Amino acid sequence: MGIKSKILLVVLCSFIFSFSCVGFAQVSNNLTATGSANAAPPQGIYITTTSHTGQTNANAITHSHIPLTTNLTVTSERGTSWGSGSTTYSVTVWNNTPYIYAYAGIEYESSGTVAQQYNGNSLLSTSAGNRKISVSVSGINTSTILQPNQKVTFTTTYTYGRSLTAGTDYKTLVNYKFAVNVDSVGDAAVDAVVKKFGEILNDTSDGGDYQTLIDRIDDKFDGYNEWTSNYIGNVDDSTSADYQTIAELFEGKLQITVDGKEVDVTLIIKREDVDGNLNTGDSFTATNPDNRQSLTLTGCEMTLYVTTDPLSQSGYRPVDAVVFTCDHNDDGSLGEWYVVGERYSGEANAVGYQGAVDVGSFDTGTWRSYAQTYNVVNGYSYSLSRHQSIKTVTQATDTYANNKLLSLLKEAKTIIDDNELAGSGMVNLREKYEAASKVYTVSANGTISLISGLTRSQAIPHIKALELALSAFRQ
Repeated sequence: MGIKSKILLVVLCSFIFSFSCVGFAQVSNNLTATGSANAAPPQGIYITTTSHTGQTNANAITHSHIPLTTNLTVTSERGTSWGSGSTTYSVTVWNNTPYIYAYAGIEYESSGTVAQQYNGNSLLSTSAGNRKISVSVSGINTSTILQPNQKVTFTTTYTYGRSLTAGTDYKTLVNYKFAVNVDSVGDAAVDAVVKKFGEILNDTSDGGDYQTLIDRIDDKFDGYNEWTSNYIGNVDDSTSADYQTIAELFEGKLQITVDGKEVDVTLIIKREDVDGNLNTGDSFTATNPDNRQSLTLTGCEMTLYVTTDPLSQSGYRPVDAVVFTCDHNDDGSLGEWYVVGERYSGEANAVGYQGAVDVGSFDTGTWRSYAQTYNVVNGYSYSLSRHQSIKTVTQATDTYANNKLLSLLKEAKTIIDDNELAGSGMVNLREKYEAASKVYTVSANGTISLISGLTRSQAIPHIKALELALSAFRQ
């Protein structure tokens, strides 16, 4: 079986336990006797502030949160009055990561090294008891979601049972567990691959990444079948040359950190005409050295099909598709490669690479879209229906996209015509306006018109670029 390119997703983790956050994986920090995490990540989810907010028949002596974890230490004693006592604290947690998290419950060690240093830990419970220290939270539950860079503040209460010795200090160490959304980790992984692929395509120097990629694809042509010279992948049973090329091109760019587990990123790069425009993308002639048969294709996009699904089951599996293309310069050379449309969510049939096994890879020809709405910019979004091919998606026209682009072009032209300033914002706006000149014309009286047959995928890159450039003039 071939080797897969991997993304190592490692976030500092602790004891795994069951909880009700479907689609989330455990990722909070370890409880340790010293009160520190395994390491201090530059990004993470952790407590930023705590404060003592109240007490009843108890004496709150000290409390502290441990930096870069969601651990809280509390030292309190039950009061001398009959009955239970309690202390209450406000806790703020910050999700300083690019992933989505959810609250997953309370964890503590009731025996072992931690319990030896924290005498109250052997008495901890999440339910009340006469000889127990119960811990509860309010303002947060297992349905609470933390988006990237979001903070949440909740209240935690420590209740000391009436049978505990009054005036005795009870010291505890509790971890408030949070879990990462598995899909959000996969999204970040795929985003990293897409970004890196754009860099590969635009490394057009002699012997650069782009040349390495197309040389390997050309070398696959067997002289008979077109499909043997228009793709490369790192899937199961791919050739060692395929794997080596992918590994070299993506090396060092696919390692993030989470829970010590390895998540495989499977990708196939396919070179073919997707947008129906022979004046975009690259063209090539591949010749088989053994039988001297040649294959010539024109106007080819580069489509990246990528998934974090293990592809261990047959049938249709989730696969994203991202189409890259480039315009041609006046001298016939290729311009900058860019994403046409969006990163589209969909599915493809899990099969073997070149039919070698029945799973482990997928058939790009079977890729079909999921039903999904894509928010492009403020004031413009569109929805795809299920089961559309990548060519259908890419070549679709959209009146709303055209109207949005035309509106942005008119706004940009007005600013450019009326403003002689040469600041960075104006320079950027002019660049984006001129970059879109392939999709519009300007009449003698200054009227802007879009070219006939403009597709949504052609319009979207310019919509995004102009919207961002214009934001500097809307403040």
